Amino acid sequence: MQAQHVRQIEAEYVTPLLGLVEALAEGVLLRLANGKIIYANEAAARILGTTRGALLDAALPPIIKTLLNDQGRRMPRRDWPDNRALRTGERVRDQILGLVNARDHSVRWLVVTCQPLSADGAASPHSVMISFEDVTEVREARRRVRYLATHDSLTGLLNRGAFEERMNTALLRVTRRGGQFALLYIDLDRFKAINDSLGHTLGDSLLQHLARRFEKIVGSSGQLARWGGDEFLVLLDDAATALALAQRLIEAAGEPCEIDSLLLSIGASIGIALAPEHGTDTATLLRHADTAMYRAKEHGRRQVEVFNPAMNAHLERRARLDACLRQALDRNELSLLYQPVIDLRSLEMTGVEALLRWHSPELGEIAPSEFIPLAEDSGLIVPIGEWAMRAVFAQAAEWQAIQAAQSAALHPGDVMRLPLRVALNVSARQLLWSDLANTVERALEATGVLPRRLEFELTESLLLQDSTTLARNIARLRAMGIELAIDDFGTGYASLSYLLRFPISTLKIDQSFIRRVPDDPDAMSIAEAIVAMSSALGLRCIAEGVETREQFDFLRMVDCDAIQGFLVASPLDARQISERLTTPNGGRVTIESGE
Repeated sequence: MQAQHVRQIEAEYVTPLLGLVEALAEGVLLRLANGKIIYANEAAARILGTTRGALLDAALPPIIKTLLNDQGRRMPRRDWPDNRALRTGERVRDQILGLVNARDHSVRWLVVTCQPLSADGAASPHSVMISFEDVTEVREARRRVRYLATHDSLTGLLNRGAFEERMNTALLRVTRRGGQFALLYIDLDRFKAINDSLGHTLGDSLLQHLARRFEKIVGSSGQLARWGGDEFLVLLDDAATALALAQRLIEAAGEPCEIDSLLLSIGASIGIALAPEHGTDTATLLRHADTAMYRAKEHGRRQVEVFNPAMNAHLERRARLDACLRQALDRNELSLLYQPVIDLRSLEMTGVEALLRWHSPELGEIAPSEFIPLAEDSGLIVPIGEWAMRAVFAQAAEWQAIQAAQSAALHPGDVMRLPLRVALNVSARQLLWSDLANTVERALEATGVLPRRLEFELTESLLLQDSTTLARNIARLRAMGIELAIDDFGTGYASLSYLLRFPISTLKIDQSFIRRVPDDPDAMSIAEAIVAMSSALGLRCIAEGVETREQFDFLRMVDCDAIQGFLVASPLDARQISERLTTPNGGRVTIESGE
């Protein structure tokens, strides 16, 4: 009876699809409810590193003994996706699993989907179709990106992004459980003079020496990071010891360092901010600690100062900015520039990124890095974002019409240019706005721009938010046909599973990595790993902040798809982009020789 049952299942599910399944690059297994595998395609055997015979040989093939979840923890057999599908009768889709090889204990990472199969009227499934894809190389590239992205290449200390993550965690803990922690902002005194007079190589060696000294003093009592240049930060859980620790750090910085037979003496000034007294968010605490550090320098250097609100004159400016920003839309003070995206193979302009600008009659030109966070905090980012979106859609429709006219005028043999894609940064608050998708639909209808000519850029950290509204908005945007990109990729902590979950089409390498090419091997490794991962996932990869021929050559060598930066084009107004589109070469750029 069992053999007849197996033949019936094979006839119903395997035989009709045999040709198609055998041609798939994905592995496919058909497993009965009793555990026996009755079908395996060639790809399944190849991915699992075994033979079809071994897979079909027993109820549980020897090669499949241990599975790990996405966090690397061993999974109880009851929770294996095939068992769960059989138990619940529901499809298990796109689960990331680590398959531990029983022979050499190596781990192969798979994305697995399990579809239970049931006979008509049956109470439970009789078998399960298992399909899986090998993502080991993609996961390893992502792991390497994450590791390199959390450590400073010169000192080996935590870098800016990793430290900010730890600060956010500490703030969350203080908010939920109470307590206090201290942030120490360390700036070396007269380091620039040493760097300029004795050279960057010696200056780097000095930073390394001091980093080792600071590590010994901080030890396990806190977390130490290089913030950039000659600045270091310490996150200290025991705020009561902050002043004493700061004094020890100043003394350590003041001790002479012998480097290349030179005895160098330097100092340090330290500012301290306490959470939650001096701020309940990362940016505020950093700003206040920085303010206190500069007050310490003003008091003669090699000093420690604890932040005091009286120091904070910049709060007045923030209040003025907020008041002016609330009127900026009505006064038509906001504008848009567009930075071209250049294809690395053809050097053709294939897209532009819309950049928001603000000129205040009272305050002058305000940097986006100053007013956009303010707009986020105040909620003004929603009306500002809606204005920018409508303006961008209308402009994209105009460029669409220009290219449509060009296409209509083509003669036989002429080469059709790629449609210009227009990218727009969308903030976290906008994506968490319940009416976003409806607003986008209305803007599309009003302007007539094709959705595929638009791309919304999201931050990597946004993917980590567990929000139904976010997921719904992203799904609706993609359903409309709008492309989605991850901006500043490599600086956040989105796991591979998040990238697989969301319908992303483009990764943009953060300019902080590109700026360090070709001088920093770690930055080059990170950039190359992101390009490789993008290719493995079938995503387009764009490098931001390209300013030198050396960076251009490196990105071309690693097969990056496209670039942005002052080397190829600075931000332009809409009229200048239109002019480029209507030139004979369609905005193709020329790269000067690196000589």
